[in-house]
Amino acid sequence: MNVLLVKIGTEPGLESIVTKLKDFEPQVRTFGVTSTPGQDHPFDVRVSSSYEAMLGAHDEYLTQGLYVRPDLFRKIAKYEGQLLRMLERVAIHDLTSVKSPPPPIPQFIDSVDDRSQLLLRMIAFWDFAFDLHRIDAIVAQNYGHNGWDAVIQVVAEARNIPYLFFHEVRPFLGSLYVHENSSEIGQLELGAQLLRVANERFQFIDELEVR
Repeated sequence: MNVLLVKIGTEPGLESIVTKLKDFEPQVRTFGVTSTPGQDHPFDVRVSSSYEAMLGAHDEYLTQGLYVRPDLFRKIAKYEGQLLRMLERVAIHDLTSVKSPPPPIPQFIDSVDDRSQLLLRMIAFWDFAFDLHRIDAIVAQNYGHNGWDAVIQVVAEARNIPYLFFHEVRPFLGSLYVHENSSEIGQLELGAQLLRVANERFQFIDELEVR
C-alpha cells in the first residue's frame, strides 16, 4: 500500500510517526510532502514540498506537459469557488520564501486569472502525482487550508482515494479528531472506531479511553 502523508512526520522530533507506521504495517510505502526540497525526511519517497506547492511551481507541469483532465474537473467543479477563495492564503503569504514557477508562467500577483491558473496547475500536478506514485490512501495533519493541501483533498475525493485528516479544536487543544471529509467535522464516531481497532490490533493506546 502506498500512503501519502501530508505535513506528517516533517517537524523535528515527529519523524518517528512515519517509522512507527512502517513498524506496524511493513508493507506500507510512505510518500511525503516536506517543507523544503532538501529537507531530511523519513519517507520512502518525497513527492513535493510546501516550498514548491504554494505557487504550483513543480517542474513537471512544463516538462510533462500536465493539464487538467476534463472528467476530473467536472467532478471538482462544485469546489472551484471555495478553492479560489482559499487561495487568498497564497496572496497573503511571503511569496519571496517559496519557489516561483519558471517562465513562461507569469508571476503571481493575485488577480482572478492568477488564482484560476494556479488552481489548474495544482490540480494537474496532484492528479499526475497520484498516478505516478500509485497512491492508495492519504493521511493529512489537518484539513486543507493552505490552498495546495485543499486541492489534494478535493482531487483525492474525486478519484475515490481514501483520505483521512486530523483536526484540533479549541478549547480542547491536545485532543485530535479524525475525519474523512470536512462535512464530518464534529462527528466523533470514526475516531472512536479507529481507537478501538488500534487497541485490538496493536495494543499501544493504553492511556486513552474510547468514549
